[in-house]
Amino acid sequence: MKIYRILLLLITSYTSLGLQAQLDHTTRVKPDINYTANRQRYELGGLTVEGIKGYDDQMLLNLSGLNIGQVYEIPGTDISEAVRRYWDQKLVSDVQIVADSIVGNKIYLHIKLTPLP
Repeated sequence: MKIYRILLLLITSYTSLGLQAQLDHTTRVKPDINYTANRQRYELGGLTVEGIKGYDDQMLLNLSGLNIGQVYEIPGTDISEAVRRYWDQKLVSDVQIVADSIVGNKIYLHIKLTPLP
C-alpha cells in the first residue's frame, strides 16, 4: 500500500512539471487601432514623447496626465483628454498619440508633438 502511494505521488508530480499557465505574450508592433470597434482595456506599459526641444521630456509626459501601470480604454476619453491637455498649453501645432506596440494586455504609447512655428 505504501509503495502505491509513493508511485502515485511520483506520477502526479512528474505530469505536473509540463503544465504552464497559458498567458498571452503576443507582441504586436505598430498595431492598427480600430476606432469604430469596441473599446479594449489595456494597462499602460510605457510612454515616450518626442518633438519639442528645450523642454524636459518628463515634464512633457506629465502634461499628458497618463500614468504607467494605469488601465485605459483604447480608444477612449482618457487619450482624448491627454491630447486636449497639450492643446491647452498652446505649445504645439499638432499632437498625435500612437500605439508603438501591444504586448499581452499592455500597451506602449508614443506621443508626437509638433511645436508651434
